[in-house]
Amino acid sequence: YDDPNFVSPVSTRYHAPLVAQFHYSLGFGIRINRAWMCVPGVHLPLVGIYEWNNFSPRLNWFSSGYWPIQGQLRFIKLFERAPKCGAYGNPADMDLDKKFRLGQ
Repeated sequence: YDDPNFVSPVSTRYHAPLVAQFHYSLGFGIRINRAWMCVPGVHLPLVGIYEWNNFSPRLNWFSSGYWPIQGQLRFIKLFERAPKCGAYGNPADMDLDKKFRLGQ
């Protein structure tokens, strides 16, 4: 709508270009296989600090208030490490143990 004489009946209010908030991140891990893990999660705002709004994390946009809840999806590559302790036994036992740990 491009009318220069239009006056909105509701006052519009916007948040500042820079805001500071404390967020809480919550997710749960799903093991895809032995080497990969998927962690879906969410970031929830707890406290708004800059652009003071009585600790409320709400952001104003037009004539409404919004909470900046963010979803996330992380993929994590897990690397297998050699054990730090000394290996005892013969090489056949070590191969058998490695096959057992790999689930073969």
